[in-house]
Amino acid sequence: MKNKCILLSLLIYLSSTEIALAEGNLTRNVIDRIHHDMAVRSAMTSPVCFYYENYFQGERFCLNPPGVIDFTKENNLQIHANKIKSINIPKSSQITVYQGERFFTLTDSILQEPWQKMIAVGEVTEIFTTDKKPLNCDTNCIITQKMVIPISRVFSYYIPDSQHQEKSVLLSFEKHINTFNIGIDDFLNITIDDGLILIQPPNSQQINFVLHKDATHISFLLSWFENELILSYVETADGELLHSSPIVSMSPDHDINQEEIELIIFNSDDRQPLTLQKVLMASHNEPHRTKRGTAGIVGCFLSGPLALYNLVTQGRCNQVESAWRHIKAIFAGHDASDRVVAGTGEPLKPKPIETSAPPEQDTPTLALTQINTQLHNQSLTLPAVSRYCQKSLDTIINTRYPRQVTYSCSTWLSAVLTDFTLLFGSSLRTWSTEYLIQTINGILDRRAIDNDNEAIDAFIHSPVAGNRLIQTLSDVAEDQGRSALIDSITQTFAYAEQNYAQYASSSQGPSQLPASTQGASHFPSNESDDSYDSFDENDHYDSCDSESSSDIVPPRQAQQYPLGSYQMPLSSYVYQEVLPRILQNGEWIVPQERFEIEVIQGPYSQNRQSLYALLEVIAQWENTYFEKPVQCNRRGLFPTDMDTNRYAGRVTSRLIKNYAQYQRHNQIIIVVRFNHQIVSTSIAYTYFVDGNAERTNAVIGATITNPAFVLNPQAEGTIRGAGSAALHATIQHLQATGVTELEAEVISTPSAVIKKRIGFVFVPDRYAMPPSTPSPTK
Repeated sequence: MKNKCILLSLLIYLSSTEIALAEGNLTRNVIDRIHHDMAVRSAMTSPVCFYYENYFQGERFCLNPPGVIDFTKENNLQIHANKIKSINIPKSSQITVYQGERFFTLTDSILQEPWQKMIAVGEVTEIFTTDKKPLNCDTNCIITQKMVIPISRVFSYYIPDSQHQEKSVLLSFEKHINTFNIGIDDFLNITIDDGLILIQPPNSQQINFVLHKDATHISFLLSWFENELILSYVETADGELLHSSPIVSMSPDHDINQEEIELIIFNSDDRQPLTLQKVLMASHNEPHRTKRGTAGIVGCFLSGPLALYNLVTQGRCNQVESAWRHIKAIFAGHDASDRVVAGTGEPLKPKPIETSAPPEQDTPTLALTQINTQLHNQSLTLPAVSRYCQKSLDTIINTRYPRQVTYSCSTWLSAVLTDFTLLFGSSLRTWSTEYLIQTINGILDRRAIDNDNEAIDAFIHSPVAGNRLIQTLSDVAEDQGRSALIDSITQTFAYAEQNYAQYASSSQGPSQLPASTQGASHFPSNESDDSYDSFDENDHYDSCDSESSSDIVPPRQAQQYPLGSYQMPLSSYVYQEVLPRILQNGEWIVPQERFEIEVIQGPYSQNRQSLYALLEVIAQWENTYFEKPVQCNRRGLFPTDMDTNRYAGRVTSRLIKNYAQYQRHNQIIIVVRFNHQIVSTSIAYTYFVDGNAERTNAVIGATITNPAFVLNPQAEGTIRGAGSAALHATIQHLQATGVTELEAEVISTPSAVIKKRIGFVFVPDRYAMPPSTPSPTK
């Protein structure tokens, strides 16, 4: 997972997001600029006309831009502001209306109802008329119909050679009951409607977010470089941050810098004016592609976009004072690498860090930080290839598109799994390890996809993908051999199966969440009552029945869904011991015994005995999950929760076995025992962020619990808490070894509202022991 720009750190560290215009300073700047225009321009343009009746009727008076009416002074025309009922503004003109120190700008004609709403807060003192410029308004812009920002013209005017620079645009809106749309040609479409933010990226399905009901402002920040476009937003109320969005990463078909693009804002109801409080545009010589976590970066002020947000919100980012000089240089135009090209204002100096009592520790939670929509319809298979080949998704995408002639680990594996999923991903009957091996052997033996009728039909339906799969496998097998090829493909496919199992479980509502699907996930434990997801109060999900109205789709369609990246800073984590609970005579009791934790890390030769014991247990668990066949319905999906449990258990046990058999230096295995018997295990791996050995992140690869506790959760003697104990022990060990952040990646169903947080909620209150039950001492 890569946060390829500073935007997330920017959003997380905001402490206020209201516009508080610098008193007097900004107002006088605007007035001075208008007076200057009036002095230097004498050409006549279409006049702006003010009507004393609605719908541009009745008595009127007009002003040619540039012009001004001061209502605080006597005028010969006997013009009164309170008589104005509608205003006709030509496309080439705009007006700025003052009510004392407060002002707003109108770029469209306006009728009586919205005009009365705009001036209700105070008496109109002055009205200025001016000609529109490329960025016709940057502060308190009132949109009754639409506003067009010619992005390319603005950037090219201020920066003639801007092709190789990252560009950013910030839009900050007042949120009332408006329904409005933001569009950037064919690159992006954003709709705010009925409490939702609907984002339509290019070449991807729509992504939905719920708006916080108490939000008064919403601010969007867009940045692009070459063919990558990223979007993020924040919601605030009375200066308090309510929600900061993940980064939505998009990839148009062509270089966005090569296009003459416009940003268009549509207000769907001209009776309800839309207030765009601030527009800022900036360029950056160096794209901000450093990976950044939700905890933020100490040097966040060293970035142009963050300085922009500091200006717009007039908030305070508690960061190092040494960055202040750099911020001022940016806004003064003295910094060539980061510069504001359109928009006015002054950045606010950061406030020194205030020490206070440490906040109460929240339940460990993975927060959504990025949504990747640019995986070329490979959301299941590319992350799997990334894990097996130990290469970042960015690296794989850049080397795979366009296709390379040479067959590196990531290029040939991604090609094989993509084509296999395209051919056989419509049903879990065929999208399986067993069917994959049959297909590979058929290709290597006969250079044909003909192992059964379904294979023949799939080839006839997609001959290009079929022939490509045959050619790739034949070429790689000639170089690597059959055995090595099959091992590499099946191990990688196991990760893809895990991704699908995780998607299936996260797409279900909490009441339908099958127990053992969480064993195939990155984060929760897999005990039926011991684990559930942590939900934000504004999260909503489409519930999923086993037989009907399910939102879970087959793997081929799931490949097209966006991939969500979740992160949790370990600096906020405090270890929690998990007590075992055993079902005896229909009651859950806490025994005297405690869970025993073993950490397996290092070379196989040093851990041979421990790994052998673990593999022996995992083999028994795998056999349990394979005791009964998993049946698929006519859609190729699981008809019951038990079938889903068995599928997830098979996938996870195979993954754990692969991890244990092919031990790597960056891998940690946590084994949990109760009464000397293995009851759960969790596996994680670590990596250096951007190759920097001083920043280490980790991913929990898989967690599994004894299937007896999963398939029969209410059976006598069932133990609860083992999966939670494994995960807590894993996080504690990672924290102790210097890991700074924990990560997970989950495919999101676009038709449902995006899940903002996935939680490590190990022991919820509803399962806490009653006070009357004594807790035995250790």
